[in-house]
Amino acid sequence: MKCIICGGNTNLIQYKVSQCENCKHTYINYDGDGIHYHKSLYRSKGEEGRRDQTEVVNGVFTDKFHERRDDICKKRISFLEPIINKVDSLLDIGAGGGTFLNLIKGRIKEVEGTEVSDICNENLTRDGYKVYHGAFTQMDIEKSYDLVTCWHVLEHIENLKDFPKKAAQCTNKYLVLEVPINRRLRNPDVEFDGHFHYFTKESLAKLFEDYFEVDFIIPGVQQPCLLAQFRKK
Repeated sequence: MKCIICGGNTNLIQYKVSQCENCKHTYINYDGDGIHYHKSLYRSKGEEGRRDQTEVVNGVFTDKFHERRDDICKKRISFLEPIINKVDSLLDIGAGGGTFLNLIKGRIKEVEGTEVSDICNENLTRDGYKVYHGAFTQMDIEKSYDLVTCWHVLEHIENLKDFPKKAAQCTNKYLVLEVPINRRLRNPDVEFDGHFHYFTKESLAKLFEDYFEVDFIIPGVQQPCLLAQFRKK
């Protein structure tokens, strides 16, 4: 198969796992429905759910859920400090349970989110946030934001071709995202973790080059990972 990022030749490095010879992007060929997985299974109760069940009680994210994410989200906000005062609106793609939004909402005039997960959407809405519910690339978002953030979401989107254009349509100034690299490769037929992609600096820059300029791509918070800041062209 050809690399979905740069079109280069790929090598099968593990069962259903291919890596590009050129940009070194890694792709995991999961046969199931990725949207269904994240919408209904990823944060669900029961054996199919991957999260510690003390984080969710009666469909509500507990204090433990937010406490476990507090330090990570605060460190992400520290990366944003140089631009926070330059923006008035923020859209967080894949806002999860809202820990990041809870911490930054007092710093930016308008904060909103997107979420594919039903339980996350319910909790975000209950907490008073405007939420676009569904798969980001399939949404009809008629407004744009000074800052768009996307924390460990991109690796969960199988078809990436529509994401950069959609992100550009929603962005006035900055796009900031974090993605994992070099994680343990799993057999997706046995232990799918929701990840279709592992990025490199080269593949990440290549993916967005038609719509954004790169400010920086550096090691991020939730290691091993990359944190990238782009500016709208």
